[in-house]
Amino acid sequence: MRLGSAQERDPRHTRWQRLAVLLDRLEARGVAQLSPDDAREVAGLYRAVSSDLLEEVRRDPGAATTEYLRSIVGRGHQLLHRGTPPRVWPAIVRFFARDFPETFRRRIKVFVLALVVFLAGAGFGALQLWTDPGTAEVLLPFGHRYMDPTERVEQEETGSTSVAGAAMQGTAFSAQLMTHNSSVVYFAFALAVTGGIGIVLIVFANGAYLGAVGADYFRAGEGEFFLAWVGPHGVIEIPAILIGAMAGFIVARALFAPGLLGRTEAMRVAGKDALILLLGATATLVVAGVVEGTFSQIHEPTLPYPLKIAFAVVLGSAYFGYLLAYSPELVARLRRKVRS
Repeated sequence: MRLGSAQERDPRHTRWQRLAVLLDRLEARGVAQLSPDDAREVAGLYRAVSSDLLEEVRRDPGAATTEYLRSIVGRGHQLLHRGTPPRVWPAIVRFFARDFPETFRRRIKVFVLALVVFLAGAGFGALQLWTDPGTAEVLLPFGHRYMDPTERVEQEETGSTSVAGAAMQGTAFSAQLMTHNSSVVYFAFALAVTGGIGIVLIVFANGAYLGAVGADYFRAGEGEFFLAWVGPHGVIEIPAILIGAMAGFIVARALFAPGLLGRTEAMRVAGKDALILLLGATATLVVAGVVEGTFSQIHEPTLPYPLKIAFAVVLGSAYFGYLLAYSPELVARLRRKVRS
């Protein structure tokens, strides 16, 4: 972009032109080829021209001089920052050590809402099947409708492999489970467009299915098998699905009840939190898929059921301990609420 003669007479034009020349050199040779003197000059000119741009924006945002300076500063920003490699691992560590659990704690009321809906569904499914076994045709997932729980236990125990065998056979199964569970999480999130109604229905339905299956096994006297089968992966898989629903509820509220923030600002805040929660839930499902595809499929006599149940208790406690770990910010916020 060229300037008119009036702008070219501006005493600041010399440094604009000099920075443009140095940026051309940067584009041609790369940052590594700059001499120390040129590097210092580029940095100084970039700061000076950035200040000039701010002045021109305040004076006349649409002027040719402003557009010219925008192009130079934009090129400078891109070239000067292009050579800095992204620090991937620190960002990943920060995400799991701080961003995910802090966002979960800050939005924990929404998780409680999802949990209440899920438990309501589980209670409904268990009570309905226990009092009226004829509803199994409707309540039980397809794979459980036509097999008596005792027969299923005998089949599973007969086909139970060693720990090493499960590890070898479980890779493909784990990948399939991760894909399926992730699709449930993201579908629940997508139902935010229904204002949260669709999320309530899918969470309630999943709870009803699990409650009905559990009641079916407990009625048949196979409750220990059920807990040892579902528990090891379910203690983190179910929370991950609820966290996906949690993300959907957050976005639904921003869409349909943004409050004083307004829809645009509410969506910006909600979108960031929802993304963090979805990524955390997806990572959790990866672990749950590995456990479900391997450890959960090993039954007695290879692994005692009390040992598998104990593993589930430890894993679930560790996961929620991680999510609900002590936070000075959370404690301070709670204290302020109590005082008020």
